[in-house]
Amino acid sequence: MSKEPESPLQMLRRLRFMTQEQLGKEIGVTGNTIARWERGEVQPKLTPSQTKKLCKALGISLDELPDDFASRHPIDEPPTIIKP
Repeated sequence: MSKEPESPLQMLRRLRFMTQEQLGKEIGVTGNTIARWERGEVQPKLTPSQTKKLCKALGISLDELPDDFASRHPIDEPPTIIKP
């Protein structure tokens, strides 16, 4: 049984030892919303303030924020993570 790879958002969140609920609280959304972003069920619609809070909570710069938070990607389109 293969495990689905972690999404970029899930990986960053776990590196900070945060739960979905904790991250959601930091940026003003629910833990369920974070889970849906990580599964690719919905695309995040963040305000500039929420984006800044997300970067701060994850300990990353805006340039390091992934373009796509989901773990599921079309076969021909691998996940994109912006690198400094």
